Amino acid sequence: MVTVADLPTWHKLGIIGLGLAVYIMEGINAGVSVPFFPNDAREKTPVTSYTWIGLITGVFDISLGCTSFLLSIFNRPETMKRVYCSGIFVSATAVACFGSMGFDRGGTEYAILCVLCRTFMGYGTACCFTNTVPILTKPYPKYSGRVTSLVQTALGIGSVLGPPFGSLFYYIGGSKFGYPLPFYVAAGISFILAFISLYIVPPHHKGVTEGVIRKPLDWREFFRFIRYPPL
Repeated sequence: MVTVADLPTWHKLGIIGLGLAVYIMEGINAGVSVPFFPNDAREKTPVTSYTWIGLITGVFDISLGCTSFLLSIFNRPETMKRVYCSGIFVSATAVACFGSMGFDRGGTEYAILCVLCRTFMGYGTACCFTNTVPILTKPYPKYSGRVTSLVQTALGIGSVLGPPFGSLFYYIGGSKFGYPLPFYVAAGISFILAFISLYIVPPHHKGVTEGVIRKPLDWREFFRFIRYPPL
């Protein structure tokens, strides 16, 4: 039986590099709206008070914490890859939808939709975060501490890059596309990483040792994921 540790070096490094890139993008997704969202929301509608802005911002962490707790109970090794990839997809979709709020006229429904988008962003990020470290530590189990340190470093880099990333593309987009452009770019990169993850990250057998994989590289994972996503 083939384990993750038996994979070629390029494949193991690819899994780790891809996971670090996903962590960086999740940090960017969480912080991309920091420079401009409060002022833009206040200008869009008086209904979006500072209380609503605080709720929209904070509901991400509430969703992240609740989902992470539930996944600690119900997550299983054989579903780890699907939960991980679905988390990236959901997070990217929610980021794109949050960017589309820039075209909304405002009002109470605007604030409610923003809360929903941020809630799903937290859900997707939790699905990704709770499975990243177990996936990345399997190629080099003897160096799990170093891999975990790299993961936290990647998250820190993403959190630092988020606000300048948002500001840059907000400026490039101008008055018409300044608000949605940072979210669309971040979501597009996340979608690409999600599709690559479906191919690079090996699936596990059901009901066997956690480190045993079904097949190192299998394009049929795309179709399995579409038919049976863990949502």
